[in-house]
This record gives sequence, C-alpha cells and structure tokens, in this order.
Amino acid sequence: MGRFVAIDLETASEARDSACAMGWALVDDGVIAESGWTPIDPEIRPGAWSDFNTTIHGLTLADVRGAPNFAAAWPALATLAAESPLVAHYASFD
Repeated sequence: MGRFVAIDLETASEARDSACAMGWALVDDGVIAESGWTPIDPEIRPGAWSDFNTTIHGLTLADVRGAPNFAAAWPALATLAAESPLVAHYASFD
C-alpha cells in the first residue's frame, strides 16, 4: 500500500477559499502513523460564516478566530507531504 498523507479541509462557507480547519493523517502500509488537525482562521467577516457548514463540522467563527490563517498553517503539513504523496477524498475541493 505504501506511504501517503491524506488531508481533509472544512470550510466556513460554500466558498472554497474559506478553510476553517485542516485534518491530516500519515498512512504507512495501511497503518495511521501520525495524524492531527489545526483550526484555520479563514479571515472572513462574521456574516459570511455559514450556519449550514457549522452543522456539518461543528466549528464556529469563535472556535477559529485567532488561529493561524491558511498560509501560516500550510507549511507544517507541506513539509510532511513533501516526503509522501498527498491524497484527498475530494481533491478538487480539498
């Protein structure tokens, strides 16, 4: 099966650039070797946050306000992903 990094992003709204959380798992020969998640501040105005999205992932603006934005959160995962293929459930979105 090999080694890969799986990611999943949650968004604050239907906008693809509104990531509010990122989860990941490093899988090595079918076993999760490492995993984690980080909240992401999507830096959107409060009225742009979708209640519908909150019902899906449970996160609110208050949960992520003050967290790193995507540009600040990505480098840690990019370092891990540089060593293994990066896969996503819905890659055109994630």
